[in-house]
Amino acid sequence: MVKKNKKSLMGKVVCAILILMLSSLSVFAVSEREIESNKVTVTYLFDIPIIEKLLMGGKVYDRVALPGVSNAANPGEPWLPVKGAYILLPKDTKVDKISVEPNKMLCLGSDFDIEPAGKPIPLNGKISADS
Repeated sequence: MVKKNKKSLMGKVVCAILILMLSSLSVFAVSEREIESNKVTVTYLFDIPIIEKLLMGGKVYDRVALPGVSNAANPGEPWLPVKGAYILLPKDTKVDKISVEPNKMLCLGSDFDIEPAGKPIPLNGKISADS
């Protein structure tokens, strides 16, 4: 009876060791494929934009805002939400290409008159004649 229990226990131990060895090999294979692909994927998700009417200089404009995202533009251009990003790459990496794949389009309507960006005002409060 004791011999049967020892054999049964040894069989279970050998089986567990084999399973562990095979599963560790598959983990290394997945890691290796990821390294060989040399591909970095970054995904950004945004909320639905908020569009509100704004009266400025006697004219009605549409202001577009995204929660957590700042607006930016050159003076006179549409002031729209802009998301910048820093993506850390491994040392000595050379970028072959950058591709952007939009997930799905959302129609917000038409005939918008987007608020233009204003001219920057210096913090010292002095405005030059050519501003």
